[in-house]
Amino acid sequence: MDFAYIHHLMAGLIGYLHTHPHTAYLVAFAVAFAESLPIIGTIIPGSVTMTAIGALIGGGILPATPTLICATLGAFVGDFFSYWVGARYNQRLRSIWPLNKNPRWLTLGEDFFRKHGGKSVVFGRFFGPIRSAVPLIAGMMHMRTGRFIMAALPSATIWVVIYILPGILVGALSLELPPAAATKFILLTLCAVAFGWLIFVGMHICFKRALQLIDRLIEKAWTAWFQSSRMTVITDFFNHPYQTHPHQQLTRMIAIFLCGLIFIWLWISVYSQGVLTWGNTPVYSLFRYLRHLPLDNVAIAITFLGDKKILLPAALLVGLWLIWRRNIRIGYIWLSTVVLGAGAGYLAKYVYFSPRPQGILNVALDSSFPSGHASLSMIFYGFLAFLIASAVTPSRRGFIYSIAGIVIGLVSLSRLYLGAHWLTDVLAGIFLGLIFVLLGVLFYVRRPMRSAQPGALAGISLSAVLVVGSIYGVTHFRMAQHDYTLYWPNITIDQDSWWESNIRNEEIPLFTTSGLGHLKEVLNVQWAGGLDDITTAMLKGGWVNHAIDFRLSSVLHRLSVSSHSAHLPILPVRYHNETPVRLFTRLDDQGQQITLILWRSFATLENNPTTAKAFWLGSLYAYVSHENRIKLPAQKVRALYDSAAKNFLKSLSSSFMFKVIHVSYEDQPLVVQKVDWDGKLLLIRPNSD
Repeated sequence: MDFAYIHHLMAGLIGYLHTHPHTAYLVAFAVAFAESLPIIGTIIPGSVTMTAIGALIGGGILPATPTLICATLGAFVGDFFSYWVGARYNQRLRSIWPLNKNPRWLTLGEDFFRKHGGKSVVFGRFFGPIRSAVPLIAGMMHMRTGRFIMAALPSATIWVVIYILPGILVGALSLELPPAAATKFILLTLCAVAFGWLIFVGMHICFKRALQLIDRLIEKAWTAWFQSSRMTVITDFFNHPYQTHPHQQLTRMIAIFLCGLIFIWLWISVYSQGVLTWGNTPVYSLFRYLRHLPLDNVAIAITFLGDKKILLPAALLVGLWLIWRRNIRIGYIWLSTVVLGAGAGYLAKYVYFSPRPQGILNVALDSSFPSGHASLSMIFYGFLAFLIASAVTPSRRGFIYSIAGIVIGLVSLSRLYLGAHWLTDVLAGIFLGLIFVLLGVLFYVRRPMRSAQPGALAGISLSAVLVVGSIYGVTHFRMAQHDYTLYWPNITIDQDSWWESNIRNEEIPLFTTSGLGHLKEVLNVQWAGGLDDITTAMLKGGWVNHAIDFRLSSVLHRLSVSSHSAHLPILPVRYHNETPVRLFTRLDDQGQQITLILWRSFATLENNPTTAKAFWLGSLYAYVSHENRIKLPAQKVRALYDSAAKNFLKSLSSSFMFKVIHVSYEDQPLVVQKVDWDGKLLLIRPNSD
């Protein structure tokens, strides 16, 4: 593909949109409007079109606020037009093409509307098959206009934000690349989204047909087993004459076997550090990057929902309640499933020890593999969902399983977010728990029994978890806050040794990483001194001190066309999960911008115990004037870095002294060696030292 030609075309498009922004507003309105129309909205891939609009916003080509408003208006007007058509033509729509050729499309929307009422207008927009049908159905079923508007307007707003945000992120990330590379990045991302959408649609169709084919094959195999004298023992054991689909017992056996294979595969990969462990470090780094105190408290509360000290007592209470209500066999199966599943997890931890991730204050001493929280929550909530769903109508089962899946997913994510487990640990826990859920279902179905009352079972289970969880949370929540606190060791360095370059690079890092654990910035500045003194010196030298603010409103403002001239980072680059303490910019002699970012180092300098000094790590780099305003990393453009360093040192106040040292290629960390850094490192300290 000729990316140079495509980049030239995109440059022309960008120039046109800069001079004719109203065209982009009309396109955003039209795309969102078409997405909301009956039939048409199911054909247009919203994830692709809205991502493309978001990429233009994130790349600074379109201002954020007007584009979001136009897209929201387009989505709302499309919904209201569909509502008007439904109210105007009502049941006559069933005989009009193409609705008369697709009656099931209207049936799905009607079922959804009857089940959820007015809420369906809000939620329906986020369900692909019925997204564009719900406003039409609302009009056909005479929903009041005012009530429809009150539901459709916030729904359209939320939908636009959710669908455009990924594109904004793509566009913002492209600003960190050279122009040609940014073009490739945006195009390949949009192609990947489009291809992913096509794959999803194709897989949905193929998967549905494949399941039907597999179900027929399993039914034939079960029939053959049932007629074979050799397999009579198995079929008689797992079959009873009142089962509607007895072959599903064989389906469950096959699923148990496959889950077991996946669990063993994960175990082998962890033992040998195989291909399945490659995602452990990026996922761990990403969640560590996302850590935030309010989210920490939420994650701790969620992780309690999978704690053995809560779920095991709650399971015992539920089992005793089932036995007391004369559902004795269900109670025995419930208790056996939970206890044996928990025991299998503890046995796996005992047989093989896998070290847990480090980086929190109190790392658990037992094996990390598999995750006990993930496996136990899968067993408890998964089997409980089956017991409740088996006693209700089929139309309500999807909701019950969805709630259970959300709880299990949140507990699993909380273990990754808090840094208590690797990704492979959580996956192994989920599949181990699924094995015991399927075993419980297998034994539950093999003999007819009186079902437990679903409402009472759900109520007693929820009450047991809440009561036990509240007691446990009151006594252990503060301890958990302490245990899961992010930890980086604070070190003390001798000032003279540091100045004479006798400090090992392992003690003072030379780089900071992105959310996925990859190198983001080379830390080519080490500055000793008070932060106020540094700020004063930089301001005297003609530098501009920018506020460190990465709130959503500030990010959206930076994405507006007028604010890009400052070349400020769109997303925060963190060191030890902390945002920078200072961000300075200045134009050099040629009018190019140079930037210095400083972070707290978690280290102090001292000559003796009474003279400790603050110590900061920084990244100095340059920008190049270009229509796309692309940042060029200093380590990749040595001439630009040399010019930036000279301008920086020339502007440095006389109250500070400096020296330039060279870190040899052999002494650089492996990740830094890959970016061809020239090894120049600036050391700065007060002149009075």
